[in-house]
Amino acid sequence: MLLLSDLVGSDVRSLDGAVVGRLVDLTVEVGDDHPAVRRLAIGRRRHIRALVGWDVVVSFEHGDIQLELSSAELAATRSS
Repeated sequence: MLLLSDLVGSDVRSLDGAVVGRLVDLTVEVGDDHPAVRRLAIGRRRHIRALVGWDVVVSFEHGDIQLELSSAELAATRSS
């Protein structure tokens, strides 16, 4: 079982391997027996810079989270 408290602060990497921030928080859909993660909040020091959908997460492991977005694509999500 993964605990959010253990994952907050993990590096989040873009498709090109660059660290684009750290995991700040997750959004989940509640109401089911097993809530589903919907988005990752990425930033620094609890300041959210981007919200990305769970559908772009390639790998979600303790200490390292990999996205299928490039750094440029992630930057574009910040301005929208």
